[in-house]
Amino acid sequence: MARRLRSPFSSAFSSASSSASSSASSRGGPAPNREAEMNRRQWIPGVLLVFSLVLSGGAGAAPLPNIVILLADDLGWNDVGYHGAPIETPNIDRLAQQGVELDRFYSQPICTPTRAALLTGRSPLRSGLVFGVARPWDYFGLPAREHLLSETLREAGYQTAIVGKWHLGHSHALHTPNRRGFDHFYGHLLGAIDYYEHSRFGGLDWQRNGETLHEEGYSTDLLGAEAARVIAGRDPSKPLFLYVPFNAPHSPMQAPKKLVEHYSSLSSEPNLRAHAEFIQGVAARLGISTEAAAGILDPAGDAPRAVFAAMVHSLDLAIGRILVALEQAGIADDTLVLFFSDNGGHVSLGASNAPLRGEKSTVFEGGIRVPASVRWPNGLRGGRKVDQTISALDVLPTLVSAAGIEKRGELALDGVDRWPQILGSEPVAPGEIFFGVNGVVGRQEALRYDRWKLVRTLGFEGDPSRVMLFDVETDPLEQRDLADLQPERVTDLRKRLDRWLGLYPPGGAQGVHWPHPGWVPPSNYADSVRDDPPVPGP
Repeated sequence: MARRLRSPFSSAFSSASSSASSSASSRGGPAPNREAEMNRRQWIPGVLLVFSLVLSGGAGAAPLPNIVILLADDLGWNDVGYHGAPIETPNIDRLAQQGVELDRFYSQPICTPTRAALLTGRSPLRSGLVFGVARPWDYFGLPAREHLLSETLREAGYQTAIVGKWHLGHSHALHTPNRRGFDHFYGHLLGAIDYYEHSRFGGLDWQRNGETLHEEGYSTDLLGAEAARVIAGRDPSKPLFLYVPFNAPHSPMQAPKKLVEHYSSLSSEPNLRAHAEFIQGVAARLGISTEAAAGILDPAGDAPRAVFAAMVHSLDLAIGRILVALEQAGIADDTLVLFFSDNGGHVSLGASNAPLRGEKSTVFEGGIRVPASVRWPNGLRGGRKVDQTISALDVLPTLVSAAGIEKRGELALDGVDRWPQILGSEPVAPGEIFFGVNGVVGRQEALRYDRWKLVRTLGFEGDPSRVMLFDVETDPLEQRDLADLQPERVTDLRKRLDRWLGLYPPGGAQGVHWPHPGWVPPSNYADSVRDDPPVPGP
């Protein structure tokens, strides 16, 4: 069992636990860190002195901004108010309106690869995490050689916290957040947990810094409350990096009843039709009946759009709570807030990526082009839209540049510093972005280069193998396949794509969708983390 770690935010959580709306853990949180509180008080005179020097010009360096990343899970292009969705998302909309809307922001098609990309600045191909997600029966995780954004920022003086879904390794301590640059971790290691029971396959997956928590409440609400406590309990003498990867609106499809009723008038016909087609495709690929396929996949429910909308509504409320906490702490203007989704929405479970083609687990635009925005009142002119390509790979170099600190670690980045183009001062060359997924309906690969996008599918839409070419600048809906008209360009892009595939290490994760024979879920995942070194992998 892994060693328990103390969080520097401990005092804030212990004092807040008695007044929190959710019930406290039966085992309790960490004891108050009185020494840290005393140190904090002793810091105040020094902080005031430094602040006065900055105002008078006596200090050369500008103070580091606080950084907050808000990551939605399976939020579709047409699932936010500012894109015209019939879902109330005033707080997400406010970030886009007050900040800079990132109109061509790309994630990977599924959860784990996007998280690896944003925290490393490197293609998840390199770490072997591009084609699958970390499932409960898997033993892999983000390799220790990768230097994460959290580690870079902590080395630069930031206090670091993650509140939410990790999904980058859960079986060995070296793969868990507290060993990867985060001072504080609250949430779950796996994906697709029950929103009320906080479990996966019957095993409890809810913790604070390695300590299992038995809390009541809707997980989205609990994450918003914890993030607000992190902000209130931070050390004001240090900048804060807060990473909030929500589990909403990912399946299982669960939401507060009142909110579901609020959206009961929404039509679910497109979602139910998509779900039926999805089940049929899985059944055909696996050679099983549609009834058997339906039994092993997430059920859509009777009204998936209403439930999904309620989940997004809850997500927005939690984000609003975080934004209010920043305002109450007096640091909203000095905080860079980045919002985006880890991939497109799952249409058969209630999402909408309209008018884009495709959905989660596909490399078409609906699976990878996601809502995104960035706001920093004191560092960025808001009320604008940037339509140049930006991806999750660019998060690390861009945030490091915005903060004015140096990149740490020895590994070269695949991501590019996009801060100049976000500022509006100059365009940045788009470069190459590889996308890949090994889903239940087949493997897909894509390469985005300049205005062009090459898609290669194996086992998709009934076609065992197919190559498509799109000009996504003039054809963002991917309706015109130009592969037959531009064979030379196809050849060039295929070579580029294959060079990226050459980076994929032997033994990389391929996405094992079903449990291994004899696999038994642990009673709780926090206590099942092992301290022994993981088996050598990618």
